[in-house]
Amino acid sequence: MKRTLCLLLFALASCLDAEPTAEVRILGEVRSNQTGPIELWLMHRSYGEGILKTQLAIIGTLILDQPGPIDWQILVPSDAGEGLTLYAWQDHNDDGAHCLPGTDIESAKTLVLAPATNFTINTTIDLEPSCDGPSWSTSSTP
Repeated sequence: MKRTLCLLLFALASCLDAEPTAEVRILGEVRSNQTGPIELWLMHRSYGEGILKTQLAIIGTLILDQPGPIDWQILVPSDAGEGLTLYAWQDHNDDGAHCLPGTDIESAKTLVLAPATNFTINTTIDLEPSCDGPSWSTSSTP
């Protein structure tokens, strides 16, 4: 019985169309006056439709050991979201969490990314002391 159910589920899953994606390469730099690893979140500015529409849907994450160059290739869903935003936060105290109560302010920044040119986005993100999380109403990338 279990085997039949597994075969049926496998057959149904193999018939589903794959979500269309585009490979995007993000090149640039993360700058900070502090030390510590940096977590980057690539997000759609908005995702979905109607009452299910949401702001800032995470597409993927990347962790850098320290401030410096970015060279990130990622598959981005191409038919369900609009616009791209990059959020970065730096873990100054290496606790794995951003701005826990009772800890010092850590650096963060949100940028709305310019549209990809030939599937490449060039950006620089300057981290600033801030306990703010990602925001959909922020400045665009230079």
